[in-house]
Amino acid sequence: MDNNCLAISMVTTVGVAFFLGMGTVPWWQRLIAFFCAALMMHVVMFSFSRGGMLALALTGVVSFILIPKKP
Repeated sequence: MDNNCLAISMVTTVGVAFFLGMGTVPWWQRLIAFFCAALMMHVVMFSFSRGGMLALALTGVVSFILIPKKP
């Protein structure tokens, strides 16, 4: 497993951790989920994988679209 495989596996779990943080109610669980998502994004940046960074940007765009917006 090289850096590209690691980056793509981290990108798939960033979305899960982010939406897990959005869905929990207690503040400490939300903090842990967002912290884990931030660490996984950091791993993608350190892997220097162009595909991983592109997938991370695409995950960010799709996450922004999927977040429920309230006026």
